[in-house]
Amino acid sequence: MEYLANPQEQVESHGWSLVAGLYVTLEVADTGCGMSPETRRRLFDPFFTTKFSGRGLGLSAMLGILKGHNAGIRIRSREGEGSSFKLYFPACVTGSLPAAPAPAAPGRAEATGAILLVDDEPDILEATSELLAAMNFKVISARDGLEALELFQARPQDFSLVLMDLTMPRMDGREAFHLMRARDPGMKFVLCSGFNEMDVAKDFPGPSLAGFLQKPYTYQMLKDVVHQALG
Repeated sequence: MEYLANPQEQVESHGWSLVAGLYVTLEVADTGCGMSPETRRRLFDPFFTTKFSGRGLGLSAMLGILKGHNAGIRIRSREGEGSSFKLYFPACVTGSLPAAPAPAAPGRAEATGAILLVDDEPDILEATSELLAAMNFKVISARDGLEALELFQARPQDFSLVLMDLTMPRMDGREAFHLMRARDPGMKFVLCSGFNEMDVAKDFPGPSLAGFLQKPYTYQMLKDVVHQALG
């Protein structure tokens, strides 16, 4: 742990408030090529990457996760000498751990129906598909908004819910959502993002979304949001 007397001055928060107190820290460092001032300035821009095979989404999603936890970050880098990223999460020094949720009754059918699952990260797509299958849902997967739109337009009646990531290449979740909703105004949508719900809600006014999942999420969070969205 580390005590920060003036966290707004000592670490970066990118627009949200940090309070003085104890912080749990996590630091990752390398001895690579380091970053130029221009790279450092654009570090958290969505789709900005210095790697040929990269998507440029990892650090922008991380920033959203930090904001959701009211956490800060300290970055140090020098060209030719490597970089270090130190994360600061507010420490909980009082209270107790929440009780574990009661396990579901064995053999109980959770729900049925088909869900269109959309995410450009293969690991997330595979893991979430398995979790939804464990709830007895049929899952149809798509790797970006364009592929999802093609599947949806072909047979919109097959789906009871669209569970879609917000930030993706080719076509993002915002554009795919509006095009799908124009095709079927009654379809239910749950959007996922590393950014928090307040940031996302600005682009989706009114009761247009059936739910929201902030990454990273747990099985129970996924289950609760999906069941709430389906009523």
